[in-house]
Amino acid sequence: MEICSWNFPKVGNGPTESEDAFHYNTEANRFAICDGASDSIFSGQWASVLSENFVVKSPNLTDSEELKSFLDESREIWLNKVPWKALKWNVKNKAVRGAYSTFLGIQLNDNSSMDCFAVGDCCLFLNRGDSFESFPLKEPKEFGVHPGLIWSGYGNPLQNKEYDAKVKILTTNFDLSGVSDIIIATDAMSKFIMEQGISVLPEIKKNYESQSYFDELRSNGQMKNDDVSGVLISF
Repeated sequence: MEICSWNFPKVGNGPTESEDAFHYNTEANRFAICDGASDSIFSGQWASVLSENFVVKSPNLTDSEELKSFLDESREIWLNKVPWKALKWNVKNKAVRGAYSTFLGIQLNDNSSMDCFAVGDCCLFLNRGDSFESFPLKEPKEFGVHPGLIWSGYGNPLQNKEYDAKVKILTTNFDLSGVSDIIIATDAMSKFIMEQGISVLPEIKKNYESQSYFDELRSNGQMKNDDVSGVLISF
């Protein structure tokens, strides 16, 4: 198994300003990618916590108790990462409302099948040689301005305030027979792949380490000017 990955900020932003995050654990065969919502604050940190906690702790997100435990633990980690005492009042007023992120996690089962969990518009693609399968979105027109999101809950000092923490996670399972590549990607990258089709895969493999490649795509309008991230798994 060969793994390629990339995470580049919006054109014009600095290298640390991406709100996308991904993590993977090859021992557990777990991969996750998240896109922090730019209209909330510390969302990049929330995206990172969600993706890392999924691959490290290996929760079964179809089990309601394990899902609750995963979210509660992730929220606690996020709360401890934010420097609450050092925040200016206007920043803290926004941060206390919490952060939001999309989420996509996958579990490979002995390279024969794959369990998938998704909230929002990060997407998975399977390359079967002459076609792509995708999840959870199927067509470019499905990308909108209000994807499903996971909320961190309130920040300090309202972290104990009650709130509706229900999360609707879409799940599916894929047979990996005949699959040569798996890609997980955030929304801008996912929409680009859907629009271009399978023919773009060799180009991505060749250029995935080059920010200038993605900058050109975003500057010429082929891809939305957004953070662009992905993980490519080849067998």
